[in-house]
Amino acid sequence: MLPLPHAVDPKVVAEINNLLDHHAGAVPVPVHKLAAVVRLRLRSHLSIATIEALIVDEAECRHLPMLFELPATRAAVISSALGRAI
Repeated sequence: MLPLPHAVDPKVVAEINNLLDHHAGAVPVPVHKLAAVVRLRLRSHLSIATIEALIVDEAECRHLPMLFELPATRAAVISSALGRAI
């Protein structure tokens, strides 16, 4: 685990570690969805972006594959743009 700045909520880090401990290693970690789960379970001053960064750091330390899905409202826009590029 990486050293954390003092402004990071240790309860959030513990919850992320708990969720990753129970995550199947062969399945990519859905970063945005996991951040939403942490946000729903805990009250914290941390932004969703900070929670996502912590998830990425912790998953990277465990060498877990990650999935960086987009929220449903923007997924179609990105998908069609990628489709034209390919």
